[in-house]
Amino acid sequence: MNYNQWPEELVKKPKPLISLTGLDIENNVIHRSIWEGFSKIRRQDRAPLNFSLFPIKHEYPKCKPKVK
Repeated sequence: MNYNQWPEELVKKPKPLISLTGLDIENNVIHRSIWEGFSKIRRQDRAPLNFSLFPIKHEYPKCKPKVK
C-alpha cells in the first residue's frame, strides 16, 4: 500500500489527550475558569494538546487483577 493511499487519520501525528473530571463548570465559576484555561486559551507557543471534560461523577474503570 502506498503512503499516499492511507487515510488522513493514520498519516497525521496524534495529539496527546488530557481528561479532566470533577469540575462543575455550570455551577462553579472557579471550575469554569479552570476548564476555559485549559480548553479555550490556546497560544501558538504551547504544545498541541486535546482536552476533554468528563462528568462530575465519572468513575474510571477498575484495574483488573493480574493473573499469575
